[in-house]
Amino acid sequence: MKEICEEIGSWEDGECKVEDLNEKEIKALHEMQLGIENIRRADGALNEMHHLTGRGMDHFSDAIELFEETDQVEAANKLKESLGDDAVNDMWTYEMQEKWTDGFFNDITEVESEVREDIAGDRRHVNERLQKISVL
Repeated sequence: MKEICEEIGSWEDGECKVEDLNEKEIKALHEMQLGIENIRRADGALNEMHHLTGRGMDHFSDAIELFEETDQVEAANKLKESLGDDAVNDMWTYEMQEKWTDGFFNDITEVESEVREDIAGDRRHVNERLQKISVL
């Protein structure tokens, strides 16, 4: 317990003291940590969407070839026309991913890191460490 406590504060009289942070600041840091964790999950989901879309398009390309081989030219042409379209607002999925990463994702992760450094000296999971100490 003492070792865990010393990562975030000091161990005094059998108790963990985080003197430079009050309860609301610890709670706010916890909420911010949950927020950035969810944003990171969203980033992963966007990356997965990009990859899954590519795999899906590969299967459609295979279907086009097979339709062409069976003289289903109309079906093949419909699929070809659709596959040439952009995913959203004139962007392919890689462009969506780049805009997300270069914009909001980089901005919010940088701000989260700056705020945590300013308030907690870059200590992470203060609330969780206090919870862990309380159950040990």
